Amino acid sequence: MDRAPHIIRHLRFAPGYAAVSILSLALGVGATTTVFSVVYGALISPYPYRGVDRMVQVRLYDQTGRRSFLLLSSRQFADFKRLDVLDGAVAMDDWDMATTGDALPESVKAAHLSEDAFAYFGVPPALGHVFSASAERPPGESVEHVVVLSDLFWRRRYGAEKGVVGKELELDHQSYTIIGVLPPRFRWGTADVYTPLAVTSDPNRIYLVDARLKPGVSYERAEAQMQPLLEQFARETPQHFPAAFRAHIASLTGVAAGSFRGTLLLLFAAVGVLLAIGCANVSILFLARGAGRLHEFAVRAAIGASRGRLLRQMFTESVLLALAGGAAGILCAVAGVKAVVAWLPAGTFPPEAVINLNLPVLAFSTAVAVGTGILFGIAPALHFSAPQLSDLIRTGGQRTTAGSRNRRIRDLLVILQVSLAILLLAVAGSATRSFVNVYHTKLGYDPHNVLTLNLSLPDGNYTSYETRARFYATIHERVAALPDVLSAAVAQFPIPPVEDVRERFEIMGGTPENGQTIDVQETTGDYFPALRIPLLRGRAWSNVENSRAAHVVVVNEAMARRFWPNRDPIGARIRLPDFKAFTAWILAAKDSTSWLEVIGLAGNTPNRGLREPVAPMAYVPYTLVMGDSVQIVIRTASAPNGMARAVRQQIHAIDAGQPVARTQTAEDLLRTEGWSREQFVASLFWAFSLLALVLAATGLYCVVEYATSLRIQEFGIRIALGAQSGHVLSLVLAGAAKTVSIGVLIGTALCAACHGLIARWVSASIYDPLMLITVAGLLLGAAGIAAFVPARRAVRVDPAVALRYE
Repeated sequence: MDRAPHIIRHLRFAPGYAAVSILSLALGVGATTTVFSVVYGALISPYPYRGVDRMVQVRLYDQTGRRSFLLLSSRQFADFKRLDVLDGAVAMDDWDMATTGDALPESVKAAHLSEDAFAYFGVPPALGHVFSASAERPPGESVEHVVVLSDLFWRRRYGAEKGVVGKELELDHQSYTIIGVLPPRFRWGTADVYTPLAVTSDPNRIYLVDARLKPGVSYERAEAQMQPLLEQFARETPQHFPAAFRAHIASLTGVAAGSFRGTLLLLFAAVGVLLAIGCANVSILFLARGAGRLHEFAVRAAIGASRGRLLRQMFTESVLLALAGGAAGILCAVAGVKAVVAWLPAGTFPPEAVINLNLPVLAFSTAVAVGTGILFGIAPALHFSAPQLSDLIRTGGQRTTAGSRNRRIRDLLVILQVSLAILLLAVAGSATRSFVNVYHTKLGYDPHNVLTLNLSLPDGNYTSYETRARFYATIHERVAALPDVLSAAVAQFPIPPVEDVRERFEIMGGTPENGQTIDVQETTGDYFPALRIPLLRGRAWSNVENSRAAHVVVVNEAMARRFWPNRDPIGARIRLPDFKAFTAWILAAKDSTSWLEVIGLAGNTPNRGLREPVAPMAYVPYTLVMGDSVQIVIRTASAPNGMARAVRQQIHAIDAGQPVARTQTAEDLLRTEGWSREQFVASLFWAFSLLALVLAATGLYCVVEYATSLRIQEFGIRIALGAQSGHVLSLVLAGAAKTVSIGVLIGTALCAACHGLIARWVSASIYDPLMLITVAGLLLGAAGIAAFVPARRAVRVDPAVALRYE
């Protein structure tokens, strides 16, 4: 590298070559580093917890494939922890608490963790200390009133005050001593505060359980050891377990990424393709520049330059360009990571995930940059460092066998670029169609001007059926009477698509199918006008019927078509045998599992997500089974966000200690469900695809420009002999058209070959004829523009100048 200053001065005479080389690498390396940073932060290292690669969730699946989580009582949890395959387990109970003692209570998400939870996580506090096994008492004794704050809550409520440890925080009218503050990445359960879990002998008080396997224990072995113990628990408390279930273990990191894991890996593959196109561009430039300097090398060799000297010059030049491209790529990646993190849809990754440039990513970027310089610099350097002097001096360095061979290599690289660009454009088009399909999914209701509020009861409030039903009914009545409110409803879930909560059911007079299930929404009869879900036949239940938990039900079209295909479902009767209280915080009306009469038929709404077909669904009065958390759904005459304050005031007028946890519009919820994620994926693919298109067009331009320069004398002679401009133009464009057409055909074949793999993560097909024609037209248009510029120069050549051209 001692000749670097001389090389830099030399590159000043070829600024276009240097700029395009650096830009090609910078775009490829920058995009690859950005997406790799996201993959690393979200998939490889999303959590800060000890042994996170062995942390698992235990799920229970019944015969229908319905999933439920592992919920255990205190005694069952103690037995579960002693399993030989486990390296630890944690139990959690979470609900919203209220900060009392203030003018207006603030809703605080509280997680109540088992005795050794913080030892299990292995994350030390940022301030103070955390509770341990001594903070939990034997069954029947109260736990210490201590609390550990999350970093976000500490900053929001206390302004990151260092002296917060030892202060008192009043939650649900009880004073808690603050003993510690957790680091920013500790976000288990996305809670604001953490308190010790109360141990109780009540078998109906159950907790969500997660576990960590011992090193070397396979999922199969762990499942086999858990199954008999969980079956024993199911015999003890059958209400907490599905019938005929099997235990299944899922890794915590796999669950965190969910369905987005495949999309991220597909994006990473896409930027890998973009990097390949950028590297091909650099290779084309190196080959073209090396071919253009054949005469220079011949002259230098003739006057005594050694093979090693020529090799070192080109190698040094390529490495300098690669390092510059890598450095520029890292700068692009810094900006790219910030942009992508700001652009990511909410809830895409675990809140613990930190996405930024780190040492592994920087090392990866540097390796790509230097590796690219060596790979694509050494090949032309070796080839052109020992030219055939006699041939080169005789031809002026323009026509040699080597030149023909290099031309074929350049053409192959352009074909590679074009085919990969076609693949990327096809995937981008498919992702766009997927987004459009989701965005235009027939909702079956009107989400505009709809506000939803989450209401969670503080622990110990409204624990009798009558007081809870009266409290919910009073809120419903007060909110519905507000000015500007057109309709209001109380519901278990806010808006479609509702959570995937399936219930077994039976039809009176019918033969029960094995494991037949339907989705169930618990709500008031006002839910249908609030969301403008059409009632096709029959009616909804009244508020009076709701107050007495009438045994009525409204079914959707999908359910009617499946179970009553040849008759009107109105008047039919169904039963939900598992529709009852199964925990201490759920209250059920008498005979909640008895027969329900179908009184109405509602239009379909998506209930398994925006991408899945509508499933059979039933709407029932929420008073049949009441949880300690409900949603208030409000249709307003004007902008819905303006109603949030008025609704809070009404709730506080009824109960000054009742917080309102979250408010969201229906459109915000829909964006979270799918619109934002699909739009994000489509936008990223289009960004990468357009970059690939620009790089491919640049590569084609370089090839045509170089090929044109080799034939300047030929074109001058043709023009001197009377050739028309169109004829010369067609000669130049014909070769480019042939190369691009071959690339388009290969790219189309690639789309067909990759269709099955990509279809797993992008719902719309990439092998759609109309889309492929559109993509091919876009690329051919860009290629035509890239080839036309040097072709036009050939047409305008002066024959007198061309005949003297070397």
